[in-house]
Amino acid sequence: MGAPVKFRIANARQAQAYAGAITPAPGAPPVMLLEVVVPPGLALVCDVATGLLTGTPQAHGEFSLEVVYRCVGEDAEARHIATAAIYVNPDPRQLWKDIPSDRDAPCWKPDQAAQLIAGRERRVVAARTRGRSHAHVGACCDDDFFVWSDPRDGWYVAVVADGAGSAALSRLGSQLAVQAAGDHLRQALGADAGARVLAAVAALQVDGSAEAGRGLHQALVVTLGSAARQAMQALEDAVAAGPGRIPAVRELATTLLIGVACKCGEQWLCAGYWVGDGVIGVHRDGCAPALLGDADGGEYAGQTRFLEPAVLAAAALDERVRYVLCDDFTAFMLMTDGVSDARFESVAQLSEPGPWRALWEEIAQDVMPFDADAQADRRLLAWLGFWSQGNHDDRTIAIVC
Repeated sequence: MGAPVKFRIANARQAQAYAGAITPAPGAPPVMLLEVVVPPGLALVCDVATGLLTGTPQAHGEFSLEVVYRCVGEDAEARHIATAAIYVNPDPRQLWKDIPSDRDAPCWKPDQAAQLIAGRERRVVAARTRGRSHAHVGACCDDDFFVWSDPRDGWYVAVVADGAGSAALSRLGSQLAVQAAGDHLRQALGADAGARVLAAVAALQVDGSAEAGRGLHQALVVTLGSAARQAMQALEDAVAAGPGRIPAVRELATTLLIGVACKCGEQWLCAGYWVGDGVIGVHRDGCAPALLGDADGGEYAGQTRFLEPAVLAAAALDERVRYVLCDDFTAFMLMTDGVSDARFESVAQLSEPGPWRALWEEIAQDVMPFDADAQADRRLLAWLGFWSQGNHDDRTIAIVC
């Protein structure tokens, strides 16, 4: 016999089902496999009759297999031994560390949070979690949310925010912003502001005129704009309250997405204020999604805009506050870019029903039923751990459904 036969095996990937043949290298004589010895712990087995190696490898790296064979045409007693290498690529999900954040860090808050509120007509459920990039280094979560439901008038409020990664205390900024905006709406919607909005909806439902539409829009601008201004005021007050502790508002930089919903007669009002990236949208089965704003982008990937006085000016509020009146809806969703970037591959997809339907069907499958006693909020939190290559930012989603 000549030189030992060399064998080839296609690469595998850790934690993924694998099927690959052990084959002689080009130019080698035909062979018959007699035995293949797989390293312990690799979780692969070989069918020597076919040379097929199958299984789900649990380790990664390069492994050597011992291959016992004889060449076709040799005596039945002939036996030769060679080694064959298989490389198992690492599962990127298992390379990420999950280091708890430092509880002694300034303005620390829990790495995860979830909440479920059962309202009169719908439920509002929300969750946030640290992204893998923050968990890998033990950093805090920069996202936050606020949810509330009014059992008397049937209002639903959801607010989400994403603190700027470049701002040292943005985790506090997002927390202050959602709480201030949410607290304001909790009071305003149960008082004169909410009554004015509902009266404007009723007027529009009666005559459907452009003037009535402008009246509703203006009532929402006043109500949601006031909530956004309260969020901005909360950031400014935090700087003023502790001289030197927070040097400037920019250290609290955060996006802000506010959503309110209420059933008005036979229709639903869904309205929002949106500054920064992320998404506010109303998903309706069989219909195009209704986006309640536009994501703020910039000159380079990941650039966005944050809550600041300029986005609270009258003209800016008029542009950023939007609403939709619809007979029904499947889910009214607000999400930070940690979710939206992973689920919508382009800005164009935000206006297409397919990605919204796929997103909702996946959430519904993993989270339903949305019952108060079924811990839907914890299941939504678990869902936020979905894998998306290259998308490892903090994730927050709030849903009225």
